[in-house]
Amino acid sequence: MSTPRGNPGIMRARGGELTGAGRRWGLGLEDRVLLVAVYYRTNLTLRQVALLFGISKSAAGRVVDHLAPIWCSRRCGAAGGRSRC
Repeated sequence: MSTPRGNPGIMRARGGELTGAGRRWGLGLEDRVLLVAVYYRTNLTLRQVALLFGISKSAAGRVVDHLAPIWCSRRCGAAGGRSRC
């Protein structure tokens, strides 16, 4: 039985995000990474960061929730697990 999102092997072969499954992000990948960096490196709230990027607070929260684990694993892994995320 097929899942609603289709075969994961096909999705991976097509480039994952480019398959058209699901809703598109409001910001490009570069802007999403920049949003997470601004959020973690400044003392701004999600509401303030969302205003800077022209998106809703909820959308900014989704971006941070989605990319924060990747951001932290890359930073902590590069420092040998010694730095805090």
